[in-house]
Amino acid sequence: MRFQRMNNKLNEKESYGSSEAYENEEQNLNNQNVQDCSDMLTLEGLRRTYNSCSNCGVSWYDDHISLDCSECGGYAMHRPCPTCNGQCGSMWRRDVKASHVSKRAQWHGNCSMNCQSQNLLTTMSEDKNANFQDSYHCLSQSLMCKAQIM
Repeated sequence: MRFQRMNNKLNEKESYGSSEAYENEEQNLNNQNVQDCSDMLTLEGLRRTYNSCSNCGVSWYDDHISLDCSECGGYAMHRPCPTCNGQCGSMWRRDVKASHVSKRAQWHGNCSMNCQSQNLLTTMSEDKNANFQDSYHCLSQSLMCKAQIM
């Protein structure tokens, strides 16, 4: 439709010559084209919309979060390992699609600690009076002893 109008205007220009009325119409058409382009979606805009919380509206893409939103889960696009509470140093990434569908934070990643360390962390988290640092050193010493025996 726009191209048809442009062609019509071009034909009118040939018939009008270089009249002032034509120049005003051409300016109006150019202004309309600029306004039409401002409404277009950009790839960046789509990415920001997709990587935002559908519950509270904050942008995970811009590292914004809401602490009281279950879909945000307290983190933006990355978080420390939830299995060992970040002790292994690995970072997990958000599964955006699953987070949107379930309305709860969903994460992908692997804990870098070995299975025995993870078992210790589970037992230590259940015992509130235990000292994690001492137990962790005991675990590494027991693993060293087992390695020497084998």
